Amino acid sequence: TRTRGYSEVDIFDENAMTEVFKNVRLTQEGLGGLQTGMQGLNAMAGPTKKFSKGETIFVPGSAFSFKTGTSKAIIRQWAMHNKPEMKDPNKIPLLVFWSVENETYTTLRDIYRACWYLENRDELGLDSMPNEEAEDLYQKQITDVSDAAMSTYVKQQLGRNGYQVKFV
Repeated sequence: TRTRGYSEVDIFDENAMTEVFKNVRLTQEGLGGLQTGMQGLNAMAGPTKKFSKGETIFVPGSAFSFKTGTSKAIIRQWAMHNKPEMKDPNKIPLLVFWSVENETYTTLRDIYRACWYLENRDELGLDSMPNEEAEDLYQKQITDVSDAAMSTYVKQQLGRNGYQVKFV
């Protein structure tokens, strides 16, 4: 019996079972997983310190407890700091961010801000200036940049390792 993906496996087909457990081993070794830039969060993902591909993360919590901010940081870090490892080279790796709280434009605004800050903080000395001054500099910069340039910048930052990223 031939298998279709891993949603259907005949446990008496030795070749199919061997292939499944070969992939189980690779997953246990952390191949193909996703890491964030947050060591404590990575540790919560288990012994590999990587979140498995296809895993859904649900972030519950009380209002104003930085659930969305953390989630935005995670999707940005996954896209920017992980290289996709695809079993099927014809498929495109996809990361999906789904929020029932925020409008997509606020999510993308915040991702643009985080990318801009991380890219410019050393050159502009953002870490050493007062928050108000850094915010003023960001606001001036964002008014001087076209919408198309911001769109291109976010696409370049999030797509630089080959991920397709969708916001819902």
